Amino acid sequence: MSSCNSARSSPYPRPRLQSPSHRQSYQHCSDLPFTSREQFICQLDSSGNITGPSTLWMMPVGSTWSVDFLEEGVLLFPDNCTQTRLHYWVICGPGILNMCHILNLAIGQGMKFILAIPFESLPRFHSQEPPSMMNLTKRTYDSGFQASPLTYDKGRVAFMDQYLGKLADILCRPHARAVIAMGGPTSWIAWFYRGKCLVEEFMSGPSIQVTVHHHGGVTSAPSLNMPVFYDQLLAQEIELIHSYVPLGNPTEDRWAFPTTEILKECSKHWRGEWNQGCEHIMGNVVRDLGSGLLAPQTRKEWHEYLRGNNRGEYAPPLGSVPSLDNFTSVENKIDTAFLVHWHGHRLRDIYLPEEFMITASGN
Repeated sequence: MSSCNSARSSPYPRPRLQSPSHRQSYQHCSDLPFTSREQFICQLDSSGNITGPSTLWMMPVGSTWSVDFLEEGVLLFPDNCTQTRLHYWVICGPGILNMCHILNLAIGQGMKFILAIPFESLPRFHSQEPPSMMNLTKRTYDSGFQASPLTYDKGRVAFMDQYLGKLADILCRPHARAVIAMGGPTSWIAWFYRGKCLVEEFMSGPSIQVTVHHHGGVTSAPSLNMPVFYDQLLAQEIELIHSYVPLGNPTEDRWAFPTTEILKECSKHWRGEWNQGCEHIMGNVVRDLGSGLLAPQTRKEWHEYLRGNNRGEYAPPLGSVPSLDNFTSVENKIDTAFLVHWHGHRLRDIYLPEEFMITASGN
């Protein structure tokens, strides 16, 4: 499998691909002469809208995926809705020809996924970092490593200086590349402050967290008889990315940026895929933090802040928020026509376009 080139023109996202659910050719099923596969796609579209209208984040210009990473990488989905969305794009969307395109799409749509390496393949990714860098990073991967938490006792300016310093430290760590595949607001913050470098590092394969220090995430893959390893941020690092200020009481703890959990609880825009509504929210947060209009907020205060984006002119368009029933319907239809589930398989073993298993007679 060869590497793929992608393009991205700015740190702020812009539209790229039109959602397959809005393609004109599948809006009026009875008006067009479909083949059996086309009829299936038409029925799939009628199951409900499960994906947004465009790709918001574009990949760095000239960047390529590591050939070894594409050859040995194992694709994992912590949330099956992401697999369903991506599978839907492959079936219905134009121009998706290989798994490299799928990875770019998952990153561009702010979805959460994992790209892990089997134990037997780790030697292919041994780091070329000089020994001095390995020694510098070793302490970060020692068990029990803790960074000092943020405090908010000297005003907003001092707090932002403190936060940006800690954020720079975290995003420059070798394993910080993992944030790109975390999706949601965590990835957005990383894109905003250090997007291009982190994306290129992620595309190059696992960091020395995995290959040298043997830390990070470890799990099993359904199709393999061995553990797989991947870069992973500590919970404390994720908290610091969202500028978490612990005050000893869950009702008093504060964040300068909403977490994925807070967005899921309080915003009608976030449903596991980035969109223009989420972009509007985070853009306002950055603006208000920079101008001093916004300070770290409690969970209750975030609820009030985000509620204004759930109604009126900033509310999600009618019918744009997918339900669990929408996902179940689409997933069930896909399972009847395509046999391969991507979760837990090596990228090299997933062939596109996939074989359509329903004949013209429906058997």
